[in-house]
Amino acid sequence: MKALLKENHQVSIQDIEKPVLKSADDVLIKVVLSGICRTDIYVAEDIIKTTDRRKLVLGHEFSGIVEACGANVTDLNIGDRVCVFPFICPDYAQKEDFLNAQMLGLHTDGSFADYAVTPRKTVFKLPDNVSFKLGAYMEPICASMAVLNADITLDQKGMIFGDNRISKLTLRILEAKGFNNIDVIDAQTDDVKIAENTYDFIIETQATTQTFAKMVHWINLGGTIILKSRQHIPVEISVNDLVQKSITLKAVSYGDFQDAINLAASGKLDVDDLLGTVYPLDAYESAFKESQAAEAKKLFLTTLQDIQAIEDR
Repeated sequence: MKALLKENHQVSIQDIEKPVLKSADDVLIKVVLSGICRTDIYVAEDIIKTTDRRKLVLGHEFSGIVEACGANVTDLNIGDRVCVFPFICPDYAQKEDFLNAQMLGLHTDGSFADYAVTPRKTVFKLPDNVSFKLGAYMEPICASMAVLNADITLDQKGMIFGDNRISKLTLRILEAKGFNNIDVIDAQTDDVKIAENTYDFIIETQATTQTFAKMVHWINLGGTIILKSRQHIPVEISVNDLVQKSITLKAVSYGDFQDAINLAASGKLDVDDLLGTVYPLDAYESAFKESQAAEAKKLFLTTLQDIQAIEDR
């Protein structure tokens, strides 16, 4: 099969053997669409170090069709439309499991390929009204829903700091959940005039030393700064400023994956304008370059030939 492989710190398209079921709990999926995440690019560029395996298939946000199931998998059928939560662990809702979880495309083979194998517990059926493209965007939806775990309430005034795709997605999730007092501020704008002690909570989507200082200034006494961006570069903070204002830092990872699917299927979450072009896998270099240049839309890769047909399903 065709796959985008990282081998000896180099990334290339290669023909490799089709994966097989390794256990009775595994599912073989024909990959339809894979979303391009900043993490995938960081892995490709060696900013994020991968497993010690010599060859690794990249990619982790995907949707597809069940091709085969292990003997213990009795609640899925061949032909089922599915999406996948990309962490392999006993129970992804338990924080201790994430410490040792294996991530697709980082620790084990991922989805930039014709096929992928993953345990049944990571596979979720797609409702009929959820497209393959939206299914391949389910992991970012689930990640953004994690802000709901930060003990914020509908009566509070909040800010999302960073005007980007993730901030737009997070805002729409909060609005779908009844939050209607949220400002979105562009983290790259230096001339924004906001009074000190304005917000009860701030959700960061672009953490730097400079933006963190602004958030500390704008947050109310006793307020909460919610860390969401998965920034890999160290950020300096003033512990004294945090202590003086009794600020809570709350780092959040994921919401519940089935809840994300249910929200997407409900019709209350419109993200069509955040979903961009589907590229053939062979054009991954162009897709990666565009994804780095502008993050307004999620881009996708596929090995299938009829891209328009995919987008219509």
